[in-house]
Amino acid sequence: MDFNFVNNFLDILAGGFCKLIAKMNDLMTKSFLSYVDLKKQAKKDIEAEIDLEASQLNPSDEQNLSQFFQEVDATKAEMEEITNLLFDLQHLNEESKSTHSAKILRGLRDRMDSDMVAVLRKAKIVKARLEAVDQSNVTNRRVSEAYKEGSHVDRTRILVTSGLRVKLRDMMNDFQSL
Repeated sequence: MDFNFVNNFLDILAGGFCKLIAKMNDLMTKSFLSYVDLKKQAKKDIEAEIDLEASQLNPSDEQNLSQFFQEVDATKAEMEEITNLLFDLQHLNEESKSTHSAKILRGLRDRMDSDMVAVLRKAKIVKARLEAVDQSNVTNRRVSEAYKEGSHVDRTRILVTSGLRVKLRDMMNDFQSL
């Protein structure tokens, strides 16, 4: 009698174990099929050479953006001059801390004052250029349907302009911290 009970228990246990193995096998099969489907889709994308970030520009887009980037390069040159002036101001400030002669200190202060005025002038020039680029971006949207708001050319122009604006803001914060 005891042996019958153990046999029944083992049959129940084996049946449950088989069901568990079958469910795990189904899960593994589904997982593998999902992986195979994803791999097939990736191969199709590679074969189609879909690359959203490296889109090909037509000649009119290139000309439009080349003019824009010439304006941006001029703005970046002004910003580089501001960076150099800020570095010079930091150097002069450190030098003034270790100088004891009143005559040399006066000369350093005069140079610092002239550098500060130059930084402010150049910052106003850069700000005016950025506003002009913003106007150019708005005007460019009206030029053609291809340059409308949300187009790849428009997004490029907006992102570059925003990046320059952030860089100018950071430089002015550095200037104020001196």
